[in-house]
Amino acid sequence: KVARTGADRCVDQARRVRRPQRRGHAGIDHFQRKPMLTAEHVDGRTACDEVQHHLRGHLGREGADAGIGHAIARGLAGSGAAVIVNGRSAASTAAAIERLATAVPGARLHAAPADLSDAAGADALLAALPVQPDILVNNAGIFGPQDFFATDDATWERYWQTNVMSGVRLSRALLPAMTARGWGRVVFISSESARNIPADMVHYGVSKTAQLALSRGLAKRMAG
Repeated sequence: KVARTGADRCVDQARRVRRPQRRGHAGIDHFQRKPMLTAEHVDGRTACDEVQHHLRGHLGREGADAGIGHAIARGLAGSGAAVIVNGRSAASTAAAIERLATAVPGARLHAAPADLSDAAGADALLAALPVQPDILVNNAGIFGPQDFFATDDATWERYWQTNVMSGVRLSRALLPAMTARGWGRVVFISSESARNIPADMVHYGVSKTAQLALSRGLAKRMAG
């Protein structure tokens, strides 16, 4: 972003450029892995600007235990949000909590390990939430090169369930309470591969494109 504010910490350590989009999305954003971030406008302010006003005393829900997810969790914790950290295993989630506690002394952190690649994992995560979160970051995802003609149905299904349906399930479960409270944010971590499909990762690129479609559709739905 051109002008840095405290709200930039919500995507701390991620290289980003803001691109204005259509207004009135009611808190649905999509963030591409690199090098671009899109921050939709709400009544003339960006979602991240509004996040900064609401973080104190609110809970930030985070979606990963490493990489981009860990950086976002650190930024949210540093901004004063309580953060629920999700990782695929108890060990990786505990390690992420330990690193975050060292980086942000006094941070309010809660571990919620669950494998979000299927409905059972999403249900387990939702059952483990200590409170209803105000911010959901859909960051769970997998990737890897494989030739299109060697990619079987099982691989396609695994990428779809992990990269797309994890966000569908959590958004569907958590958005109604955000709406009832009158404030909330849902963020999807996508990728440049969503718009420039890699020849050696067509299966991955399609799942990332689907995330953009999902975020756009939800933005329209929540705007009314």
